[in-house]
Amino acid sequence: QEDLPVKRKKKPLPHHHIAVGVVYKRGKILIARRKDDAMLGGLWEFPGGHREKRESLKNCVAREVREELGIKIAVGKKFAEVEHAYSHFSITLHAFHCDWISGRPRALGCAACKWVSPRELARYAFPAANRKVIAELTRED
Repeated sequence: QEDLPVKRKKKPLPHHHIAVGVVYKRGKILIARRKDDAMLGGLWEFPGGHREKRESLKNCVAREVREELGIKIAVGKKFAEVEHAYSHFSITLHAFHCDWISGRPRALGCAACKWVSPRELARYAFPAANRKVIAELTRED
């Protein structure tokens, strides 16, 4: 009798919590373009990133925006929570309304950044999870 291969149990995919800010200044929203050599390189996104251990989501947004763009923001209300799966991990994307406080945005941790009107967001290529955040934004209007 031939031995059949034993199917191993798959390890659960790693799960990450990502916090992003929809940063407003005078009716415009700040977006950032991912570096070309990064995952999803060249796509635009709302600034933010991975939450560190024992870090609140709001503190994560403020820290990531400061590190990536060199600006200070006031983090407001969370308005969207998006679940998304990639091939090797999954995420929960937490999106917050934020107000710009000070500083001139600079592309410190991204390839580029710019202020755009909410209507202009549709002109830019965003990853799927960020597109779901945009859908929530338009639902709020």
